[in-house]
Amino acid sequence: MFRSHTADRTLRRGLLLALGAASCGAYLLAGAALVAAPWRLDEQPATAGLVQLVLVQAVLAAGALAFAAGLVPAVRRAELRVVRVLLRVRFEPVPSRSVRWQTRLRAGVWHVLHVFLGAAVAVAFLVTLSVIASVPAWLSGPAGHDLAPWSLRGPLDFMLLAGTALIGVLALGCLVGAAGALADRLVRPLLGPSSAELLAAERLIAADLAARSRLSKEVHDSVGHALTVTLMQAGGAERLLDTDPEFVREMLKSIQQTSRSALSDLDHVLSLLKDGTTPAPTVPHGALTDLDKLIGPVTAGGLTVRHTVIGDAARLPAAVSRVGYRVVQEALTNVLRHGGPGVTELRVTIDETAITIECVNPLSTNQRPVPPGMGLTSMRHQVLALGGDLTAGAKGSQWLLAIRLPLAVPR
Repeated sequence: MFRSHTADRTLRRGLLLALGAASCGAYLLAGAALVAAPWRLDEQPATAGLVQLVLVQAVLAAGALAFAAGLVPAVRRAELRVVRVLLRVRFEPVPSRSVRWQTRLRAGVWHVLHVFLGAAVAVAFLVTLSVIASVPAWLSGPAGHDLAPWSLRGPLDFMLLAGTALIGVLALGCLVGAAGALADRLVRPLLGPSSAELLAAERLIAADLAARSRLSKEVHDSVGHALTVTLMQAGGAERLLDTDPEFVREMLKSIQQTSRSALSDLDHVLSLLKDGTTPAPTVPHGALTDLDKLIGPVTAGGLTVRHTVIGDAARLPAAVSRVGYRVVQEALTNVLRHGGPGVTELRVTIDETAITIECVNPLSTNQRPVPPGMGLTSMRHQVLALGGDLTAGAKGSQWLLAIRLPLAVPR
């Protein structure tokens, strides 16, 4: 199994280097075309020194072209796909807007390294192949022939030449392994994202999760409240179906309106989540100026609510008004679910510096105490985020929920 794994890894590294060698050939041709034109080789004799100079310039031009190509995002993405398949290296996804020039420069260096490592292995392969191909001629050539550096007079000479060919093959294998190991070692620091990019990606992911968490809380508040009210209204309509058809008709209209509002909120959330984009901070929400619309369906479902509002809710900051609305909504939902029979007192007091909301309802005598759930936890987080405080707990035979929010929203 170990040998199979090693052979598979060597083969994949060899394919990576072969791709680099093929790319190097293209860059060398382009580089030679660029540097040969100014020398006008067709108009002057091609001396050995001139040819060597042109070759060096062609190699340098090929390196410059490879580096420039590595700066292109499409080339970097192609390299990422290649190393993912051949080197089995995977990187954390980084949003394209956070890819910086530093990353492009590192990608350019990697592309040059990939190309010239492949070229070096290709040259070594051709040299080794030439040596192996010349062995039969060396073995059959007569003593003193140009192909034979010495006379083959016995098996010792044959073994010496065969050993030379074997050493060449082993050296080529070692070179492929070393070049592949070097590429494997440098691919992460050169082609992978930087620490700054990873941090930026983590921040985007955290922001996305926070937005989705806010959406889940909003859905819990709006849709959960609507379902609770609908359930209470349906129960009341069932009890009065035979004795008060007109009341049942009004209940069905209220159920229809409440369900339509909840469905609209849910459709809004699903439309944001289905395409995987970062959702908006909130779903459509109400404000304390809509308090009558919130209490109306609840009282129609059989809950008696006596509410008073002191102050002008229209002058509240939008964030404070929204959180206040959600607090009242969640408080009434909890009364419907867990409260006992009797009158629920709701008081909203707005002064120059803060808003105070108190909701007092009778406790149910037939139900065990319910531990704080997601709704109360969500309320507490929203209130604390605006610099306020929340108190919730039993007070004698009643349950008290009270919050205080400053009108100056903290930044």
